[in-house]
Amino acid sequence: MTVIEVEFLNFRLAPSIDAQPVVTLSIWRVFEHMGHRQLVGVLDNGAVRMTSPVVDLDGQARTLTTTSGRVYSLTAPPIEDNLLRQLLEARVIHSGLIGAVDVSDLIWEPFKTPEH
Repeated sequence: MTVIEVEFLNFRLAPSIDAQPVVTLSIWRVFEHMGHRQLVGVLDNGAVRMTSPVVDLDGQARTLTTTSGRVYSLTAPPIEDNLLRQLLEARVIHSGLIGAVDVSDLIWEPFKTPEH
């Protein structure tokens, strides 16, 4: 078994909503903790982002909107790769959301199409 240690460095706020109103993600999972669902995904530049709580889900458009007002467009089903899943789970734990439950499959259900 290979063990990879990850250290999360350089935490910073996301750009303003005006500067980045929509983010497209193909590598993502959603976790629920204390009644709030938060999206965690890998951005195009390789950075891992954890969002503010999700407040809206649009199955037809395949988007999630967070309390910040940012819209996340999901272009693929929740990532299944074990290493990437562990990376996203580690980000959630590092943020203090101990005991968060992965609800990605539940979130993806309204987004499903014949090819996904």
